[in-house]
Amino acid sequence: MPNVGIETAVKELERAKKEGYRGVALSAWPSGGDNLRPEDDPFWDTAGELDMPVSIHLLLAAQQSKMGASNKGSVAIGASAFMYTMPLLVEFIFQGVFDRFPKLRMAFVEVGAGWIPHFLEMVDDRYWRNRHWTNTTVKKVPSQYFKDHCMATFVVDHNGVSVRHQVGLRNLAWSTDFPHHGNDWPYSRKTIDSLFVNVPDAERHMIICENAARFWGLG
Repeated sequence: MPNVGIETAVKELERAKKEGYRGVALSAWPSGGDNLRPEDDPFWDTAGELDMPVSIHLLLAAQQSKMGASNKGSVAIGASAFMYTMPLLVEFIFQGVFDRFPKLRMAFVEVGAGWIPHFLEMVDDRYWRNRHWTNTTVKKVPSQYFKDHCMATFVVDHNGVSVRHQVGLRNLAWSTDFPHHGNDWPYSRKTIDSLFVNVPDAERHMIICENAARFWGLG
């Protein structure tokens, strides 16, 4: 999506839907701010109503600028994507985005999955302990928003596959990353086989292709 203002972002989202795209990718907050804010709401509303999932690849521009643009920063992003995805999820949940726009669906791309059960457990625990004195008004337990609205993809994550039931079988998808330099082609099938040792065929099929096909309306 272009980062030149909320009106342009919404128009581009509508154009993408009209031309047959199945989702859009976001690299900055729709209204161009440094943080999530009410001015972004028209974008989330339109994405939900048009059934256009919004994908975020690792992090947004505001987070990138805080890190700097060095090669070391790029390596750190790839190795520690969860450090940037956790704050994004917290913002979406506790600022009530999913409550206001219940049709909105989001994919967090190539962020891995092994960290998700711990994150969901901790965010639920902090919610129960602090919801009254912080006047938290979300309608659901935080982890439920992830289950209802989100997809996480991974390239290689043995731990994520091992805890797939805690993440949610419908909330995971394997990513080839083709043709980016980090992909495993021409050894993709070897990578899949190593990841899904002793995983039932039905679950393997869900994570490799079925979930993505359902999420983006491809089948």
